[in-house]
Amino acid sequence: MRSYLFILIRRIVAQVPRGPKARSESTGFVSDGFERALDGIELEVRAEIEAKYADEWNTSRLFKRWLLRQRIKREIAACVIQRSAHISDKALF
Repeated sequence: MRSYLFILIRRIVAQVPRGPKARSESTGFVSDGFERALDGIELEVRAEIEAKYADEWNTSRLFKRWLLRQRIKREIAACVIQRSAHISDKALF
């Protein structure tokens, strides 16, 4: 199974547009279903983790914010990987 970080790197390198894709109304499948599922999971996880560190973020300065941002990114990636373990990378939602 592809890791979440691999997909993020692939998006950056390939410059994949983030706009809505055309859907087939008859089947309900989309070409990038796995990536869309990861995006949805990431939105949920990001909100939870950023809320968890909000007080620390507000009281910190530049260098500590940079360190905190790195910690938040690692924690988000770990949570997304954990929550998406049951989803196939070939899934079309």
